[in-house]
Amino acid sequence: MAINPKDLSRHYFSLEEYFALEHVGDARYEYWNGDIYCMSGGTRWHSIISSNVHAAFVIGLRGGPCRVLTAELPIFSPALPPYRYADVSVACGELEFKTIEGMDTLVNPVVIVEVLSPSTAESGAWQRRDITDLDESLILESMNCALSMRDVYDGVTFQSELIETVKLN
Repeated sequence: MAINPKDLSRHYFSLEEYFALEHVGDARYEYWNGDIYCMSGGTRWHSIISSNVHAAFVIGLRGGPCRVLTAELPIFSPALPPYRYADVSVACGELEFKTIEGMDTLVNPVVIVEVLSPSTAESGAWQRRDITDLDESLILESMNCALSMRDVYDGVTFQSELIETVKLN
């Protein structure tokens, strides 16, 4: 008789178990409410958009108190599952870290950027704003910075008239 996976008891992983796996594993993982998910590689469009956002922030924030960080650094996010790898993040002032299982985790991000796949976008965990004009900009007044959608999507080929913006939360 076959076993239905839904009938099996579920193991909730602790944050310590998650960080222990991160520390010894070759892959990157994200922690969502007691579950651990292996992060897959992104598409070429994901890579281009992430790179463009990072570059736009670096240029826009140069000389100020904010630092732009890449996806290699785990961050603490109280609004979303507690620990994640954002495509791009920004922290202002002194960078603050919490070390768990030997992993430095940024605890004071002010901007978290995720370039979403269609399936991730449908999860409802992110605020969305549809962009239909590349001449629009996303204004971040608290950091005196603007992200031009033309810069964000430079080098991206679209298949429809609706352009979905990088999701900021």
